[in-house]
Amino acid sequence: MTLAENPDRLIVADAVARGLRDVVVRGTGIAEELAMVLEEAQSGRVVVRFTLSERYAQGNGVVQGGTQVMLLDAGMAFACLSRIAPGETVASVSLTANYMRPARPGILRVEAVVEQAGRRMCFARATLMDATAKPLASASAPYAVFPLVRT
Repeated sequence: MTLAENPDRLIVADAVARGLRDVVVRGTGIAEELAMVLEEAQSGRVVVRFTLSERYAQGNGVVQGGTQVMLLDAGMAFACLSRIAPGETVASVSLTANYMRPARPGILRVEAVVEQAGRRMCFARATLMDATAKPLASASAPYAVFPLVRT
């Protein structure tokens, strides 16, 4: 077995260490499809921007709730990745979401913060906002922290 590194953790760690802003996230199909950009990153806090095309709209013109949860989950995972050690990764254990307003395709942002981080668990919360910073949905979730091993 060889110990590997989560490339997303490397992106977040580099942004935090160097104070980088507007870092384009590449490496996964979802990140590229949703034009994911790490706008801000500090230890325990991130702002992530996504650009959703009309193809993410349901028949009523709004973004489906599961897609919104995916964005919230990604933001919280990145916040947790900013707090873990090299060679570790995170995975959501459960997630609670609340919808406040309809989300429309276009630019959406997630602001995510770590509420508590330990050796085995990281607890985070996030808000999904439209381009004018109006809150659309919120979520909270615990994330398991574990070593990333590839065989």
